Amino acid sequence: MKRKSTEAFHNRQKTSRQKTGQNVFAAALWLLVLLPLILCIILFVRMGNLEKELREVKEMNAAVAEPGSFETRLKEMALAAETEDGKTLKEEKKNENEEEEKESNSEQTSQVSNNTSGKEPVDDGKKHVYLTFDDGPSDHTEDILELLEKNGMTATFFCIGKTDEYSKEMYQRIIDGGHTLAMHSYSHDYPTLYASLSSFKEDFHKIQDYFEEVTGVKPMYYRFPGGSSNTVSKVSMKKCIKFLAKEGVNYYDWNALNGDAEGKTYSVEEMLKRTISGVKLYDSPVVLMHDTNAKQRTLEMLPKLIKKLKKMDAVVEGIDENTPLVQHIKVSSVVTE
Repeated sequence: MKRKSTEAFHNRQKTSRQKTGQNVFAAALWLLVLLPLILCIILFVRMGNLEKELREVKEMNAAVAEPGSFETRLKEMALAAETEDGKTLKEEKKNENEEEEKESNSEQTSQVSNNTSGKEPVDDGKKHVYLTFDDGPSDHTEDILELLEKNGMTATFFCIGKTDEYSKEMYQRIIDGGHTLAMHSYSHDYPTLYASLSSFKEDFHKIQDYFEEVTGVKPMYYRFPGGSSNTVSKVSMKKCIKFLAKEGVNYYDWNALNGDAEGKTYSVEEMLKRTISGVKLYDSPVVLMHDTNAKQRTLEMLPKLIKKLKKMDAVVEGIDENTPLVQHIKVSSVVTE
């Protein structure tokens, strides 16, 4: 009896071991089936991501290799930005910094142009760079002037109308430092400025007369808020351009920028990289930057930019009668119509 019981026990153990072995074998078999499937899914996802990255790189390379398509894409981005900015400008502004930020962001900052007309770059074997600052004066203006003067450089300040004593002092310091004091409208208020040709003319005469009254120098250079090809204006920009031509005033857009008014926050290094990339593209780069209290990063970037330009042995100077015109809409295409 005891012997039979022992045999039964051993048989049960043998059966249990067989079942365990079968289970292990089944699990291993499932693992062999599922593992390749899982790996295939992972590889498929990774390949999809790689293909997307490769397409982006190809598109970027194609844009750089083909200037026409690159500029077209930039213009599309600019127009989209302008549309959004036009809506923003209609909102009531709560404080001065908010107003500066909204107005700056309405600039057509993604659009670039290499249009030159009437003048050729100075042929001295060096790159002539024109740094321009819109929307000032601001709390940063004095620091910008000191930095430029320290490095023996001049720039162009497209200023708006401000009547406080500090701003008046800055207008005069710009002139006294050998820089170019230029006009960027008196009000910088898009709905008012661009409501009609008469309102544009009124604003123009107001800023020109005001600068001459404060500094004794009549300004002869202008930058349209939003650029000459902006889509916010209710009046035809061609009419505004013809008016400036009759007044003997040259207007300047830009063909390089640091991105400080694109509605996106760039780091100082990113802004520097964008600026230098634009500078390298053109013989006479006109660099768009902004001089407002909200543009702290532009002030922080400036010493690094100056160092880079010095390394390039570039001539950094203000816009004058020898500066090639950089215009999104050429004046020559308008006055001949």
